[in-house]
Amino acid sequence: MAYVYYKKELPGFALPLILQVVSRDATNAVYQFHLGLIYAQAGEDAKARTALTNALNLNPKFEGADEARRILAKLVY
Repeated sequence: MAYVYYKKELPGFALPLILQVVSRDATNAVYQFHLGLIYAQAGEDAKARTALTNALNLNPKFEGADEARRILAKLVY
């Protein structure tokens, strides 16, 4: 559901949901990736960078890794 809110550009609704998911499995690269996307959309660049970097460190070849790298390159902080 968090990703649906992300796609609808509603990071305020998405963030609490994805944080619950990540708290249950912080070692899932896709969850970290989605967390990074939502943080980036919310303008939380430093937190987005941390989550996206975590995703790539967990699995540098997960589906979405290329997008994670593109977003990381655009983040300000």
